[in-house]
Amino acid sequence: MKLIHIIEDDPTFSLIIKNLLKDSYIVKEFRSIDEYQQVDELPDLALLDFNLGSQTSQCLIKKLRGTKVIAMSSSSNTEAWNFALGSDINDFYHKGHHSLDELKVKIKMA
Repeated sequence: MKLIHIIEDDPTFSLIIKNLLKDSYIVKEFRSIDEYQQVDELPDLALLDFNLGSQTSQCLIKKLRGTKVIAMSSSSNTEAWNFALGSDINDFYHKGHHSLDELKVKIKMA
């Protein structure tokens, strides 16, 4: 089974994603950049909240280089989206406007 890391500070949204994927993937959750910096084993796919509170996920992009990454955000700031898609990010998921089925398809295609 493929390993997926969810790097998301919203525990409710993280749990929803974990429950969506747990039958088909090995899923590990992380709540902060500091917590994720301790990880040695890189996943097959990372679901990365692009705005982790006061922290920015941009610093994790180097750590995840070579790993498929789907950036997630509830922001409608197109500047953030453009940066994400230009920064070794494979795809972008807008949490507020897209269905979980769409996220599942993006994960399957990654």
